Amino acid sequence: MRVGSKIVKKLLLIAVLAALITSPARASCGFSATFGTGSSDEIRTASTTLGTTYSMSAWFWAHGAGGLSKGIIFDLGSNSGTTFAEVQFGGTTSLLQVSSTWSTTSGVWNVTAPSLSAWHNVVVTYDGSSTSNVPNIYIDGSALSVTTSAAPSGSLTANANVIHVGSNAGSGTFDGKLAEVAFWNSTVLTANEAKALAQGTSPLRVRYSALTHYVPCYLYATGSDYDWGSTHAALTWLGTPKQQPHPAIELYPQQPTGD
Repeated sequence: MRVGSKIVKKLLLIAVLAALITSPARASCGFSATFGTGSSDEIRTASTTLGTTYSMSAWFWAHGAGGLSKGIIFDLGSNSGTTFAEVQFGGTTSLLQVSSTWSTTSGVWNVTAPSLSAWHNVVVTYDGSSTSNVPNIYIDGSALSVTTSAAPSGSLTANANVIHVGSNAGSGTFDGKLAEVAFWNSTVLTANEAKALAQGTSPLRVRYSALTHYVPCYLYATGSDYDWGSTHAALTWLGTPKQQPHPAIELYPQQPTGD
């Protein structure tokens, strides 16, 4: 009996570990009609002035291309719909697109998008100190080959704007679930840090001093949550993104370990 009990316990442990590995986020927010309420679903952070360099990370589970076939994961822009930095689908679910607004010509870059109906982690880092630089785009911890759709020219736009999660002013709503959305201003994360995030490390444990915004998408109550980044401000809701719970790889919050 004791031997059998030990075997059962080991099997249960293996099952729990497997569940943790396949479900990256502790909780997530559903957007658009499939998992949320509709085309106006969005979460907004406090205002931030874009630096010359930045990094962002998010877990996403896409059901489809979303509104205007560009399902926005992350957008730094004005509340009227103007965009200064964006991670979204590029008109089709086969392309993931990153853009950055420059004074003359905006930079637009594409990578092959991962599969639908599965959790994936995306990390984007960008050094806008030169028009010749292209973003580093990591999917599930691996750097992808980036194709330049439009090379930037002029000077990098650095307006003060909010971060929109899941759409921008109700346009281009993401169709699926998002979690652990994080933004590091004036910071370029390393490949090892991107890999750590893809393995489930909390953004609170990665360059905490530079973590400008962090939206875990816990949604403790409808429309009631706070930015876990340096602003600690109340988040603003457009529409009603719905909570979609998932087990955690790590328990949050985590104590920051420094830079």
